[in-house]
Amino acid sequence: MAEQVDQAAVHKIVAAAAPGAHLVGTRTYSGGLESITMLLEFAEGPPLVARVYVRDDQRDGVAARRYWDAISALASSDLPVPAPVYLDTTGELIGFPVLVITRVPGEPSPPPMDRAAWIAELAGGLARIHTFDVAALPSTFRRGESPVDHAARLVRRHASGISGALGAAVAATLVRVAPRIDMRHPRLIHGDYWFGNTLWSDGAGPTPRLSGILDWSAARIADPGFDLAAARMDLAIVLGANADEQFRACYVERQAAPRDQPFWDLIVGIAGLALADDWVPTYHALGWTHLTRGSVRSRLETFVGRALADVDR
Repeated sequence: MAEQVDQAAVHKIVAAAAPGAHLVGTRTYSGGLESITMLLEFAEGPPLVARVYVRDDQRDGVAARRYWDAISALASSDLPVPAPVYLDTTGELIGFPVLVITRVPGEPSPPPMDRAAWIAELAGGLARIHTFDVAALPSTFRRGESPVDHAARLVRRHASGISGALGAAVAATLVRVAPRIDMRHPRLIHGDYWFGNTLWSDGAGPTPRLSGILDWSAARIADPGFDLAAARMDLAIVLGANADEQFRACYVERQAAPRDQPFWDLIVGIAGLALADDWVPTYHALGWTHLTRGSVRSRLETFVGRALADVDR
């Protein structure tokens, strides 16, 4: 993936999103897997954030459109999300899809000083998403696939990236268990809820506060167990020592526990087994430099193994 957008393209984005504004500086954020994300600073007025979708599988503009639709639908909520400013899904402006949004206050969080408070804040953010009234969303808002289709798609997608007995067991278990999973109470889900898609005030300090939730391109109406699984898997990887269960305990203080959680743990786990090595540079870019490929994979396999043991209970 390209790592920079040339100045001519930047000025086209500014002219389209903030006509007449005088650009005085840009900063490219590190750690993004989906797009190039830039802060645009102006002589007057608040800064904006531009996301340029240069990855081959994002050039159809679907991810940009989904992000736009989600934050537009949430504009009147109390969730700390950016507001939509400009969208080009066709690539007409600079050759790639472009989304421009307002800047949400805060910074990415390095490893926390007060782990318990930080986990509680992160869990509270997810519970707030899941309490959003689905009836307030547009009738056209994206809906998730069935558990059977979801499991089948992920097994096909990641078949070449998983190996060994653990990967084979996860794939077989997902296909076997999916027909009995019943999504009775679908909610708004974020679809990619982990700390790297959040912003913080004093994230590494004694009073961490979640100030922003970003990256809404995977948002949909689906089972909240998926979000809970994704967030817990990530914490199991980066913090270990039962951080995933601490997160779950904080979540269920605010929101009912989703059904069939081990199944959703395996849904996210199969992607982790295939992609975990690619995540390590992103963790490092966010300041979590203590993580190694070996530690990430070991903790991930522990998380997945526990889900396999629990899925039929």
